[in-house]
Amino acid sequence: QAQFPGRLIFEIEGTPQKKGVFKKTNSHLAFYTEGIIIKELGDVVEIRRRNIANVYYSAPMVGEQECVTVEIDHHDEGGIDTYPLDEDTWPGIFAQVDRLLNHEWYEFRKTKVELPDEVKWFNAVNAVIALASEGDAELFGGDVKTPAVAVGRRETLYEYWKINVRQDLLDWVVKLEGGRSAKQASEIAQNLIRDGINPDSLSDNAKRELGWSSSNEAIAWDLGRMMWIAAQGYLADYLSYEEAIDCCTKAGKRLQELFGSWDEMFANYMQGYVYWSGDNPNDEDSESHQRLDIYQWLKAQARSPYQIDWRLDLGGVKVESQATRGV
Repeated sequence: QAQFPGRLIFEIEGTPQKKGVFKKTNSHLAFYTEGIIIKELGDVVEIRRRNIANVYYSAPMVGEQECVTVEIDHHDEGGIDTYPLDEDTWPGIFAQVDRLLNHEWYEFRKTKVELPDEVKWFNAVNAVIALASEGDAELFGGDVKTPAVAVGRRETLYEYWKINVRQDLLDWVVKLEGGRSAKQASEIAQNLIRDGINPDSLSDNAKRELGWSSSNEAIAWDLGRMMWIAAQGYLADYLSYEEAIDCCTKAGKRLQELFGSWDEMFANYMQGYVYWSGDNPNDEDSESHQRLDIYQWLKAQARSPYQIDWRLDLGGVKVESQATRGV
């Protein structure tokens, strides 16, 4: 078996994996000072430490994994691949890697720990959507900024927001800061009144529109999205880091004016999401149920992003961009 220079830090015998119809093969995982060797399904994968862009955890309800998963983002043939190491296959991986990041591989945690408190606060607002998007909740925008990530973020912004150039993103920021969702609902409500319809005779959905037009749920939903697309705009090279942080600061201060805690803000944000998406949060397979689960999971973590004070002073944040790791 190949071995990296340096010493072995820990190794794990994984659960046998099925290969073909009848054959099972043993799995083996070893972390060295200079990288990782993974033997799975008869194949050997080597990931050099110098090629690793990020090490982080994903929530157990995200993607195809049903348990806590260690995600290894690494450079491979000009791009970045992600290798998931889940607790079901590699028992004890979560605790072992947590110790690793506190000691031998501290640089992967250091870049996130040393972010200004204000940026950690912004990351906390975006933490649920970052994990729901299979990203890193401790990084601004959920990822390390690289050329490959920029391309991916541009594609995503166009797919979901029809943002194709910098000005498109700036236009969306203005709309969301101005309360786009509430204004849309208000227009619907005004049209109903102008048509002479008695509010008492409206359908439940129409009544919801009337309430939505003055709802904090709509404002929380818009401000949360404003912070998310600002961070995505930075990763996509549509905004400078300073511009993205400025957008988040404006939205964050408004959220602090409206709500008194993380729980209150998130409850209103989620009601906004449910209304916008038409999702049923009681359906365990729904996106809204997943996001509620992620929030509760994050709150229970020892390194929960919600440990930061909700009333943190967000003024005058000094910005330094997240370092991009080279190969």
